[in-house]
Amino acid sequence: MTQNPKRTHGLFGLMAAAAVTISASVATAQSLFSPAVIVNDKAITYFEIDQRARFYDFVRRFGDLDEIARKDLIDDRLKQQAAAELGIELDPEVLTTGMQEFAGRANLKAEQLIVELSKEGISAETFRDFVSSGLIWREVINARFRSRVQITEDEIDAALGTGGEAGLRVLLSEIVIPLTPQTEEQVQDLATQISKL
Repeated sequence: MTQNPKRTHGLFGLMAAAAVTISASVATAQSLFSPAVIVNDKAITYFEIDQRARFYDFVRRFGDLDEIARKDLIDDRLKQQAAAELGIELDPEVLTTGMQEFAGRANLKAEQLIVELSKEGISAETFRDFVSSGLIWREVINARFRSRVQITEDEIDAALGTGGEAGLRVLLSEIVIPLTPQTEEQVQDLATQISKL
């Protein structure tokens, strides 16, 4: 059985073109998902940077969005590490509420905002990770500083004045009264009254 050389050549050309297309898309996928930055053994991919920059563009943030996204994602990894060291995990309900609150700023529900983001090629995970980062950091700050701030009853009484009654102390040097030519006489009267106190 003889093959048509033109047909074989054409088929080989199509296969070669397909191989180039496949290898080009694999190379693109590898570079897109390859690490752009490593933060304490945690990778930040080019995809994450691109997604965060797109998200910032969507919410109309100004500046070099790629650079801002890179820096913010590095901060996010450090925040996650701090949370892990303290054993802090974000409650899924808290995250859902945070996403709803963020979407509410645009008079949308979280699901509606996710649909709008997807129209711009921004994944729901990018939105979720952005909100999660802020919430987890709030938990870290609370955990680190809540234990340091312990106010006793005696300190509260001292701040309120003796016996728990509020005491107000104002120095005369702290009172500022605006003076204009039209109010000069009233200001003089007021100053005289204050000085008698």
